[in-house]
Amino acid sequence: MTTIDLVPQAAALHCASPYIGGNAAKVRRMVGEYGRGLLEIALERCDGTVAALTPVLRRQLAAVLARPLPWAAVWDPALADLEVRVMADRPEDVWEAVVPLLVNLAAAGGLGEAELRLERPLRLWWGGLHLPPADRLCFRRKPHSVALELGLGRKTGSHVLRRGANGLWRCDTLEVAPVLWLGRRPLIVRLYEGSDLDVQYKSPRILASLPPSAPAIFAEVTRLLRRVQPSMVGWIADVMRLLTPLEVGPAGRMSSTIEEFPGLTFLSLPLAPSEVATRLVHEASHHYFLALKRLVDLDDGSDKTQYHSPIKEKGRTIDMILFAFHAFGNGALFHRDLAHLDPRYQRVADDTVEEAFAPLRIMHDYLGQTRALTPAGRTLWLPVAERLFG
Repeated sequence: MTTIDLVPQAAALHCASPYIGGNAAKVRRMVGEYGRGLLEIALERCDGTVAALTPVLRRQLAAVLARPLPWAAVWDPALADLEVRVMADRPEDVWEAVVPLLVNLAAAGGLGEAELRLERPLRLWWGGLHLPPADRLCFRRKPHSVALELGLGRKTGSHVLRRGANGLWRCDTLEVAPVLWLGRRPLIVRLYEGSDLDVQYKSPRILASLPPSAPAIFAEVTRLLRRVQPSMVGWIADVMRLLTPLEVGPAGRMSSTIEEFPGLTFLSLPLAPSEVATRLVHEASHHYFLALKRLVDLDDGSDKTQYHSPIKEKGRTIDMILFAFHAFGNGALFHRDLAHLDPRYQRVADDTVEEAFAPLRIMHDYLGQTRALTPAGRTLWLPVAERLFG
């Protein structure tokens, strides 16, 4: 799938930093258009399965493909799974990745009814509802609810889904995921314990449940973010919609954003609110980087130099230098502003403000030397650097 050649500067600026401004709606629309194109290709790859769908669903899919997909449906791990399956070009695997995206569309209001079948059972997500394993899924939207029927082998179960006053889906007969709140913006908690992901993600361990202190931590995180800049809460919550908690143990504490999990962040809990806030700014930056990278090249591939990373203490290509500078730069800006407002935060976690800035100066020099950055790549670097260093 080819990338979009022209990304409006306002969209790239929004991805660059919460301090700079830009246009969030353009980012959502362009990622939605990317998702629409990907879904169109995927449906063509499994046209036999699509031909067997009900006429009602086929008409709905034609309407869906006529416009960008809703942000809530597309910025999700299901997007990356579909990317991988489409590139592998095995039709039997592609449909298995299409279904979770269609369920996301249904949860976002983009599909009114459907009957979907799978070759093998999957555990799907309907917003914050974790569905049991099923190889058949049938739903119909009603005025104030959704009637959902799940099948596994010869067994069938019926469920009624309703939206709560807070906008989240609820159901008395399904597993409801925990939620952490950034102000009025929800972070749905996905607990992967016992899954293939949990087996792969051995250190630190994925937690089986949220620490009891987590809601209070996030309430204080919200306060700190708003104190530095009110718009920062929305900038983070727009792109970081899901969270998986990790233990704070022998392996230390960490946060992580992975290209294969759009919208989802791994985060050690519990941590001090100031550290959580700084890490959320950092990880949200990674999500915006990865969203923009799906739309346009950030470097032209001409620079093959392995630059010594002061973060990783090893050689890194220029795209990874940009990846690190962008996130650590935004985190350092937040840390500096927070410390300016309250000197108690001069040190956050293990670093003072000056210690947080030191590796950024080195990476800034690398980015100034290279000629490989595209206009979009420079937008992720220069506005952040100008605010950091003047």
